[in-house]
Amino acid sequence: MEIKEILKKWYFLLRGIILSVFLRRRCFILFDKNKINKILVIRLDRIGDMVVSEPALRALRQAFPRANITVLTLPATAPLLKFIPWVDQVIIYRSFFDSIHKIRQGKFNLVVDLLMDYPIKTALLARFSASEVSAGFDISERGICFTIAHPQSKIKQKMYQHLLGLVEAIACRFGITQKIEEKPPQLFIGLEQKKFQQEYFRHHNFQGKLVIGIHPGAKFPSQRWGAERFSQLAEKILSANAKVIFLGSIGEKFLIKKIVSSMKLQPVVAMGLSLDKTIALISGINLLVCNNSGLLHIAAALGVATVSMMGPTDPILWAPASDNAVVIRKQLPCSPCNKAVCNRHLCLESITVEEVWQAIKSQIARLDYF
Repeated sequence: MEIKEILKKWYFLLRGIILSVFLRRRCFILFDKNKINKILVIRLDRIGDMVVSEPALRALRQAFPRANITVLTLPATAPLLKFIPWVDQVIIYRSFFDSIHKIRQGKFNLVVDLLMDYPIKTALLARFSASEVSAGFDISERGICFTIAHPQSKIKQKMYQHLLGLVEAIACRFGITQKIEEKPPQLFIGLEQKKFQQEYFRHHNFQGKLVIGIHPGAKFPSQRWGAERFSQLAEKILSANAKVIFLGSIGEKFLIKKIVSSMKLQPVVAMGLSLDKTIALISGINLLVCNNSGLLHIAAALGVATVSMMGPTDPILWAPASDNAVVIRKQLPCSPCNKAVCNRHLCLESITVEEVWQAIKSQIARLDYF
């Protein structure tokens, strides 16, 4: 066992002891479901995590149709919630104690922490919320913070299915017997975003053309396919008389500039747009080519075809829940390692430009373009 894993094991053990000393495990009191009128959902991570939470939010709306649903989230992910109709209000996370104050002011009857991982912050937010009922995953001693502590399923499945399992456990404890609808994540485009997308496409002469989006970024270096390969791939697409639009945040400026500067044929670059405008553009393209990233999950939730390159990420948990998604990955002895940085990077280095190009042609063959 690696030293890091040993230290982590001891950390969880000590954390459990400390939590058990200072926090008394709370007993669940059977509630009348009709008294649940204010629900808070805590989701303080990345864009992809919020996208795959949509089915859980939909399930909460189904289980508690009269309740107001509020989501506590980060400023970067908050714009995504306008594409999820099950959310009534949003609280922006600024700091731990500021959020505790806002949560207590909200007087929520039910607080749900959707994090299926070991960090403790969101579990403590639920614990100190003053809500009589809190729910979350019982992982690495986090369960002491919840009145409904749900064990992580031993069955390997999509992340959104794990989250639905938590909502089902909540519904069961409230005596709700109706079957929760199990649909993969969906996002819904509004008229404002549709208008922006149409005007942008008209300005760049995309109308009636095959438009392929490329997003070369990802949260961690280990998740990124090579920049020079994205350049070569984009040249192939443009040479086939298709349109290419590069998508990315302002933080990915240097990466995208590096890719585009080495190309002879110039694509359109939509960089640094707000998240809602980026989502609007994705909704209009024919195909998105990318690494495993938040934009990949957005495209899948919008019904857009995707081709993605996956390296250290667990495909069972995080491959798009879509029949229109192609995932290219190499099953190596070390896969999936889930490392943020890898010195060898063989899992993505082994994926060639030609492999991705063939996957793109396969995905859009139904359009009779190539």
